[in-house]
Amino acid sequence: MMRLWKGTFHDTDSYISLVFNTYFKRDNVFVRYEGDTLSAALLCVPYEFKIDSKNLNTPLNGMYLCGLATRPEFRRRGIMAQLMNEAEESIAARGYDMTFLIPADDHLREYYKRMGYYNASYKKISTYISNPGNRSSELYIYAFRDLIQSGDTDFIRDIATWCINVEKHKFTDPCLIHSERDMLAVISENENSIFVSNEPIDLKYPILTKVVSVVFPEIIVDSSGIFNVRITGLYLNNENYYFKSGSKEIKLEEIAEEICHFYKISKLEFDLANKIKLGRRIGENPYAMVKPISNLQIFFNNKKPIFEISLMLD
Repeated sequence: MMRLWKGTFHDTDSYISLVFNTYFKRDNVFVRYEGDTLSAALLCVPYEFKIDSKNLNTPLNGMYLCGLATRPEFRRRGIMAQLMNEAEESIAARGYDMTFLIPADDHLREYYKRMGYYNASYKKISTYISNPGNRSSELYIYAFRDLIQSGDTDFIRDIATWCINVEKHKFTDPCLIHSERDMLAVISENENSIFVSNEPIDLKYPILTKVVSVVFPEIIVDSSGIFNVRITGLYLNNENYYFKSGSKEIKLEEIAEEICHFYKISKLEFDLANKIKLGRRIGENPYAMVKPISNLQIFFNNKKPIFEISLMLD
């Protein structure tokens, strides 16, 4: 399966190992063989969604289908469609409410629509242009790689819990809730990730209450060697996207300015699968697709609700 994944999606060995070490479970794997050859495969990962912020004990259970791959010589035979149907029947029998996936290419969306999926999550892309002359906040930025290198696993777990609590209490319903395992995998994969504080933190004796934002960036170096940063995950401890430092309100724009200063860049791009808006909006792109497989009220009368889905590992 790992070889098939790499040959199809061309991900790095370290990323593929992270995915399989974290999520591989035999009951959640669906494969098809032609003789002794693995012709197609997919991996399922369970996720919980909150659908009522007033009643967090009423989750929606979804199964994420990923790594959908067919060897080139076996394509266009309907093998993957059969495999997906098999997976969905098994998942429904286990009491799940929906399956969801993130197409590797936009041209696959029509294929998945024919399989009963609809566009249920969108990425809002916006840019922030730095203006260093306007820096007025006193924020402090720390890199996760320093914690990872120091082996400070307790603080990393605390950060993971902090992010999950933001999802549960700040994000809009229906919202995907990461488990601790998921969030630790995201942190491990994103060693350039940072957290922001409004006070200095001694990494030997960190105080978690000082953390006000956690940022997961994607570092991009294009063919001309230009260094860019795109934010794919952003957690803020306030639903209005500002926090208070003493009596002063510090807005998201000030955090963005500090991020630009930290990475020594002038333009920051936010590519987020949630409802945060910042600066000039330049696009809104379909992201995750959902297929209902239960009669849960949220899907009653063929409703197609929009979900807040941000995996940060896709």
